[in-house]
Amino acid sequence: MKGVFEGFGRLTVEGQLTFSGQWLGGKPHGHGQCVYEKEKATYTGMWEEGLWSGEGTLVTETGYLIRNQFKEGKLYGEGARNFKSGKTLTGKWINNELVVGKCANADGTIYEGEWLGGRPHGQGVKTIQGGKRYEGMFSLGRPWGTGAKVDKSDNKDEGYWDQAKFLKGKTPDEKTEEFNN
Repeated sequence: MKGVFEGFGRLTVEGQLTFSGQWLGGKPHGHGQCVYEKEKATYTGMWEEGLWSGEGTLVTETGYLIRNQFKEGKLYGEGARNFKSGKTLTGKWINNELVVGKCANADGTIYEGEWLGGRPHGQGVKTIQGGKRYEGMFSLGRPWGTGAKVDKSDNKDEGYWDQAKFLKGKTPDEKTEEFNN
């Protein structure tokens, strides 16, 4: 086809981006690299019909790094994100959302478990400096429901979290019974 990129090539859209790599039907397809000028970011990896697809790496000038699987331009599969602050996220993404994984902060705080909307949500374990941890349910980033507080010597207090308060020795059924009486 006349005027349609095929094979290896380079395209620069002044002030926006420069793509170098494989083309098929006028779109990036196969291995390539795109430098996004406004976003100050570079993606290097596999492309399919103009979208990130397969293994790739995205690096920003601010120190943000993603090594991941991509599908239709979105994070999809196993991968890692590293932030300039020292924070790292590793795990499994579906449609740009981390669904199961680990967050390690520079201060030593670690959360490992289920995620929703970019926050711990579902079953997980949060460990803070000194080895104390909470094992149990989380809701939108906070301990919620049944779980256990564990000290650095592995002494465990089981209970129930309700609105950021830990009710030692309580279960959701006991909490409901208290409410109804």
